[in-house]
Amino acid sequence: MAATLHMLCGKIAAGKSSLAAQLGDASLTVVVSEDKWTAPLFGAEMATVADYVRCAAKLRAAMGPHVVDLLRAGVSVVLDFPANTVANAPG
Repeated sequence: MAATLHMLCGKIAAGKSSLAAQLGDASLTVVVSEDKWTAPLFGAEMATVADYVRCAAKLRAAMGPHVVDLLRAGVSVVLDFPANTVANAPG
């Protein structure tokens, strides 16, 4: 079976993270959560919305090739990122 990339879209508190967790329970599937990565990596640097935007862009740039590698290795990926606008969609 081919690996699947799940990208979740929706408003704040719409249940994206809950759905991501459910999807992540599948065999050979990992959840990549923006919240779980940005806080430990950039917590002290994120005081404003502009700070968040800058830090989130760094995370996405770093994670992109890793996600591609996971998919090529046959591992499905659930992106728990706020892809609720075109500007926020992982590139």
